[in-house]
Amino acid sequence: MPGPARQHPHLALLRGSRSRPASVNSKTYTLSPLHSLPAPPAWLVDLEARREWARTGAVLIGARLLTAGTLPTFEQYCRLYARLVREWASEKPPTPALLMSFRALSNNLGLFGLPRAPEPGNRFAKFANK
Repeated sequence: MPGPARQHPHLALLRGSRSRPASVNSKTYTLSPLHSLPAPPAWLVDLEARREWARTGAVLIGARLLTAGTLPTFEQYCRLYARLVREWASEKPPTPALLMSFRALSNNLGLFGLPRAPEPGNRFAKFANK
């Protein structure tokens, strides 16, 4: 009597087969962080978006979070930031969808996940960011 039907290797990998090691190449490829902030794209013409490009770009470069793969996300982040500034300046509240999109882009860039430095002289500082 034959055993169970064979699974495709990618399904076995997804299910966590422990019977034998996966034959799939398990190397993880990462993009190296950018060392300097590139010029903003030509289509990013809004002055507020360009200011945000310079301001947040410096933070992302310093934290080594900006790569060639995250540049399109960063471009969208700056464009959406400028749109939110325009809406708040016109005293019109932005829609929740815009705010959630901004938060998601910020989170994808790592801006919400940056650990804060403990305050100097704080006796609990040794337990921070563990």
